[in-house]
Amino acid sequence: MKRVRVKVFVVAVISTLVLVGSAVAAGNQKLSTYNGVGGNVQAQVKGTAASNTLGSLLFTGLDLALIVGGGLVLVVAGVSVRRLANRKA
Repeated sequence: MKRVRVKVFVVAVISTLVLVGSAVAAGNQKLSTYNGVGGNVQAQVKGTAASNTLGSLLFTGLDLALIVGGGLVLVVAGVSVRRLANRKA
């Protein structure tokens, strides 16, 4: 009975991860990213690069919470698979 619950849980988690990824990718479409000012970006970057100090970093738009969350999901999945393999052996 316990194995069935674990299998159902693992299938539910995997299917949720698969469906959430496609939904997020479909909902994040930006058609007009630069709005006609794409050529001016290089001039803006040159102007601000000299004024940055060592204590501040440029914003790249990378969401670190997603990276950390994905890493935690992989660690939990790995530990779960290892425990299941040890119980069967």
